[in-house]
Amino acid sequence: MECSPKIRYLKPKNKTRAVFFDLVLNYKFEYAIMTVIAVNVFFMSLFHYDMDSELTDALEVSNYIFVAIYILEFLFKIIGLGGRYYFASSWNKFDFVILIFGILSLSEGLLPFNATVLRVLRIARLFRVIKVLKGLRSLFQTFMTSLPSLVNVGALLMLLFLIYGVAGMDLFGELDHGEFIDEHTNFETFYNAVITLFRASTGESWNGIMHDSYRRSCNNARKCGHPAFAIPF
Repeated sequence: MECSPKIRYLKPKNKTRAVFFDLVLNYKFEYAIMTVIAVNVFFMSLFHYDMDSELTDALEVSNYIFVAIYILEFLFKIIGLGGRYYFASSWNKFDFVILIFGILSLSEGLLPFNATVLRVLRIARLFRVIKVLKGLRSLFQTFMTSLPSLVNVGALLMLLFLIYGVAGMDLFGELDHGEFIDEHTNFETFYNAVITLFRASTGESWNGIMHDSYRRSCNNARKCGHPAFAIPF
């Protein structure tokens, strides 16, 4: 298990900075910011196709307001904690990156792509719930600890897909197209075979693919498949 030292903030001697220091380290300030984030996500969920001009204008104004609040949060923490202690926290670094994206999203005319993409990244601020809720933080840490094992499990599943893909090409690579075996779903190439297997693993028409793999109404066994292979496969 990897451990990292806990950051201990030193209260500044300057009275003005001390006020901001007490403010940003108060749990009520953290809950207030979390409330703002939740309201921000709610407003973002109101976006839909063919919005009327009034809603579009209201959401645009709200976007400026939320970005302004996040800028104030950044300034309060920089003044209270100082740049050194602010950037010593990974969560603050995360917030700073999201803030930069939020500011860039206001410059739609200056960017070579749709700035709405950057605006959507603001939803990532919800991950701060992990910081506030102790139980969720423990669960997240457990997930991160087990992540290497999940990679091994994923590699094993990928190996099975590769083996079955090669076998599928040999057994069903010459099947005639039918209702489910078509130009997109087939075993004619290695890529199509793996994609077909992945689709079947999700439960999407796997029985239809199986039925098309042992049609009896043809003379060539290679193009009809066989139940002895199709059903176990």
